[in-house]
Amino acid sequence: MNIVFDHSVWYLIPALATGTVYALLLYYRNKNQQFSKSEIRWLFVLRFVLVSLLTMLLLHPNIRQQKKLVEPPIIVVAHDNSESMVMGPDSLLLKQLMPARFDSLIALLSTDYRVDSYTFDKEAVLSDNLNFTGYRTDISSLFANLQTAYYNRNLAAIVVLTDGINNHGIPPDLMAGIRKTPVYTIGTGDTVIRPDVSITDLRHNKIVFQETSFPVELTIKAQKADGRVLHITLFMGSEKIDEAVVTASGDSYSHSLIFKVDATESGRKKLTAIVEPIEGEQNQANNQWQSYVDILQDQSEILILARAPHPDIAAIRSVIDDQHKISVQYITKWKAVETKKYNLLILHDLPALGMPTASLESFLTEHPDLPIWVIIGPKTELSVLNRFTSGIQFSDRSTGLIDILPIIEPNFSLFSIESFRHERIMRFPALITPLLEINLPLNHTSLLYQRIRGVATSYPMLGFMEDANRRMAYLTGTGLWRWRIADYSQNGNHETFHELISKTMTYLMVKTDTRPLRIMAEASYLTQDDIGFRAELYNPSMEMVNEPDLHLNIIHLEEGTSYDYVFSRSDHAYQLHLGKLPAGSYTYTAETVLGGKKLSTEGDFVIISSTIESQELVANHELLRRLASQSGGRFLKYPDWKQIQPLLHQDQRIASTVSFTQNYSPLITKWWLPCLLLLLITVEWLLRKASGNY
Repeated sequence: MNIVFDHSVWYLIPALATGTVYALLLYYRNKNQQFSKSEIRWLFVLRFVLVSLLTMLLLHPNIRQQKKLVEPPIIVVAHDNSESMVMGPDSLLLKQLMPARFDSLIALLSTDYRVDSYTFDKEAVLSDNLNFTGYRTDISSLFANLQTAYYNRNLAAIVVLTDGINNHGIPPDLMAGIRKTPVYTIGTGDTVIRPDVSITDLRHNKIVFQETSFPVELTIKAQKADGRVLHITLFMGSEKIDEAVVTASGDSYSHSLIFKVDATESGRKKLTAIVEPIEGEQNQANNQWQSYVDILQDQSEILILARAPHPDIAAIRSVIDDQHKISVQYITKWKAVETKKYNLLILHDLPALGMPTASLESFLTEHPDLPIWVIIGPKTELSVLNRFTSGIQFSDRSTGLIDILPIIEPNFSLFSIESFRHERIMRFPALITPLLEINLPLNHTSLLYQRIRGVATSYPMLGFMEDANRRMAYLTGTGLWRWRIADYSQNGNHETFHELISKTMTYLMVKTDTRPLRIMAEASYLTQDDIGFRAELYNPSMEMVNEPDLHLNIIHLEEGTSYDYVFSRSDHAYQLHLGKLPAGSYTYTAETVLGGKKLSTEGDFVIISSTIESQELVANHELLRRLASQSGGRFLKYPDWKQIQPLLHQDQRIASTVSFTQNYSPLITKWWLPCLLLLLITVEWLLRKASGNY
């Protein structure tokens, strides 16, 4: 135990001097008191100690103690909660058996260890509830979640019960050994390969334009079908577009086909690819794939104006090339074409120091309603940028550059980002930016904030503003190309990066909604999604209200069925949770009455039947063996699940850990300190009383 001070220990000298001077003046300079020399010495010491202690308390002394912490080993038991776990012929039995065995395994290990139970599909959650409704399996997300949740914790072992079918994210064996925690895998499912033919992927542009042709590429896979003739048909709606015939070769056969489709009519169209089942095939749920394409009449035009070539431009184009007409220009050669009508202007590291800005400023003045997305870089001339940024003001706080990491605003409401993507965005690498001072207007909304040197700040990284004429977004840093690469490296695809960029630009290009009744809904859902709508109602003064009832009618176009709902109220808006609905195309009509006037709005959405979990039903125990081997764990088959307990007992790495921490507590909070001060005062008073001089 040590005593430390908030201030320098040199301040003890004035504290001791104060006690000395006080005691001297009281007992050596006061001639009116008659004490013997021994009494003066004792009284001097008592008063010196008392006053010095009281003075030293002004230095905020703390007691530092070293505490020993013993943390018992933690065992995580994680169970696959995806649909493929119970898609075998004995699915009803498995639905009853697996939850009971999961509970039994947790109870068995809890006798010796602290056990935390997780379930996982596309993401992992702390739970012991199994319902097998997950429509994707991402085993890597489990390890990523545990790496964060148990950082600096004694996570001694991970026990994973799964069939090993991983259809989302990165290969899990790349993540399993990061923490050096042993992974024990228990393999479920059937490893026997049976005759099966399936469509494993259907790829096409999500948005195309009328009077054009677009390719639809699909991949088929056949198991135990050597020499079989496979018939594939592609439909748009109920109309057959094309068909193909291929012959499978080998026990494991894969082949890609490309169909050309003419976009003759605008609107949302359903594409259905079907491969006919073969003899002996048991799983026919994967014999078709459905998707939707939006055929638009007009194509938006986007101008990317940059200071110089940069990989960020290629990253942005990878998102929007298929959906919009893109023009990339560099400021040194660019000339504004007055007859050209753009829907969005992206400024990359512009306006730039030492480069002409007059033509750009003139262009923006002539197009006051043109949406702008400004990407601030190391050469951006902030004083010029401030002249057309709708009230927001940027200034340099330093001449150097810094790295900034993203932190997402969970309550952002201008558009929706799926919740499971929030954590992925916050794992994106740093952007490079000048250290900025940012003064924000009231009409500003932030989606991302900056984390600088590990400290979360209130400085926005990606923000939005809107005035009477123009919508504007800004990104305070360059290096978007790193985000695209990181998205693929961490998640096995570019979906999170594409969603962030495409929704940013879509929001900027959509005209301001002045309707009094507005419905917020996604354009597409999966059959496993819980569907939710949000609505806003504005009175003539554009104040949000929710007093009148708001009704919603939904029609399933293929089946002709109709659903009626009434929104519930939330704050000043409306909310409606529909739960799950059958796959297909839907239209909706929302109606209410405000001030005696009937208001209504219409829209549409689609629900897509997800077949990802049914694509592959052969258990991948080889993957589970690799996971166990690379981490120093063991693989068990499901019937041998009880053997996990003796295996964990034999693992010498599973043990309690000991750590030491330094604890600081203010000296003034200790119970004995006032007792000591009271004792000093009392003894001094008794001595003075005994001498007859008090």
